[in-house]
Amino acid sequence: TDGALVVWTFSVVRRGTEVLSYRTGRYRSDADTFANKRTIGFPGVVSFFDCTLFSDGDYGAKENALGAILSDLDISAVAVHGEKLPDPEPRFAMRVRRDDEQEVLLIVMDWTCPTWFEPTTRRLSLNDPRWLDLRVPPNDIDDFEPWTKATLDALDEVCVR
Repeated sequence: TDGALVVWTFSVVRRGTEVLSYRTGRYRSDADTFANKRTIGFPGVVSFFDCTLFSDGDYGAKENALGAILSDLDISAVAVHGEKLPDPEPRFAMRVRRDDEQEVLLIVMDWTCPTWFEPTTRRLSLNDPRWLDLRVPPNDIDDFEPWTKATLDALDEVCVR
């Protein structure tokens, strides 16, 4: 219906007060909206198939968020060496507008990466990864895509862990 919102997870990879930022590559499904922009999140559309018997009342948001992180960052089961990865935790949800004027419900998920993790650029959709300290405002906010701008504004209002 016209009033329905598509639900997306937007997973922020955290290391202390830093979040992983990267420039979106042209091999991403949402290339028109976020092309060549810097972002701090890994998006995923929550679907019926994300919700499992083990979902913790979040309708599969944690499963979707972890799947997006593992896929986009190319973290394989072999790299984990039997270590259980931490679950992403929901921080907040908000309505945001895409560049095509469609509104979505964005669930911002917080994933504290393992100590051994360092991002690589093996994926064509992930360029120029770097850690962004949330205590220091970015110099050029217009370099970021719309969802990151909204998330950074909301993170300013929510105390940084």
